[in-house]
Amino acid sequence: MKSPALSLAASLLLSLSFGATAATLYVDIKNAAPSSPYTSWATAATNIQDAVDASAAGDNILVTNGLYGVGARAVSGVSNRLAVTKCSGS
Repeated sequence: MKSPALSLAASLLLSLSFGATAATLYVDIKNAAPSSPYTSWATAATNIQDAVDASAAGDNILVTNGLYGVGARAVSGVSNRLAVTKCSGS
């Protein structure tokens, strides 16, 4: 017969293993075939804003070398190369 503590510990471990994990999104200005959600170098976004828009709280965004001089986002009437408008809730 299993002890209640052992059952509880097993349940906690199982619930932690199914929890949400942070995704890694990729950005490469030279990628010929970007495809959301940008989760590999082969499908990397070609601008940082697209990756930010596709991300969720806690995600990581990796950006490879390059000159990212395209794209813009208007926030409060001001044009920005990159705008992070999401809140992590903390």
